[in-house]
Amino acid sequence: MNKKVMMMLLAIMACLASCCYTFANETGGNPSDTKYNICLVLDGTDRLSTQNGVPQISADELVEFARSLSEKGGGYLYVTYIDKDVDNNAVAYFEWLEDAPRSLGTKPGYMKVSEYQRLKAENEAKMDAYRANLAKAIDEFSSESAAIVKAAYSDAVAKEKRGSDVTGAVNQASHLLRSSDVSGPSYIVLVSDGCDNVGKEPAPLAPDTKLIIVSSNVTKHPFGDVVLKEYVNFRQVKSYFFK
Repeated sequence: MNKKVMMMLLAIMACLASCCYTFANETGGNPSDTKYNICLVLDGTDRLSTQNGVPQISADELVEFARSLSEKGGGYLYVTYIDKDVDNNAVAYFEWLEDAPRSLGTKPGYMKVSEYQRLKAENEAKMDAYRANLAKAIDEFSSESAAIVKAAYSDAVAKEKRGSDVTGAVNQASHLLRSSDVSGPSYIVLVSDGCDNVGKEPAPLAPDTKLIIVSSNVTKHPFGDVVLKEYVNFRQVKSYFFK
């Protein structure tokens, strides 16, 4: 075999190897560097007030928020609520760290049909498993978040005098976020006017923990520069995280 033919064969082999590598990468997972770490705090303590400007969040909105989180990188989502003493309040929890399998793409010309069909079947099985796992996680979170919403917007909470343990709720949210294994910022989304009338001592927030307040009223919160954003509705919060 002369030198010219040998070089042509090596070039063809290199090309095939490159194509195989590219196709294999296309069929692999898509790990994301973005892992969200968010705690939503609901406040129904002034729900019966004519001056209440705090939006009421439905269980369906919470489920849709969790679904968006799973689609945009995954991570951790906690949901709790404010009453006269949040220390023993239940917490809804959603965790999603799986990456969706990528689509297989069209069959490369160099690949046998039988091999492509085998890879396609494997990929479809992975996608089915991914969807089933996500549906189970969403369903469990749906039940938990519905219970939180029911408690947060109950008459018992709304009628309680001096029943806004806002500082305690922020302290609890900070504690929950610290339990997550993520790098980067964490977020407390306080769906409240931020007015505390219980008087617990505030715990310092971690430097990478940001606070977002959601209320259509002019808020009178004591958090100062700790507040990253102030929104008037929950749609703006979702847009901020999942543009």
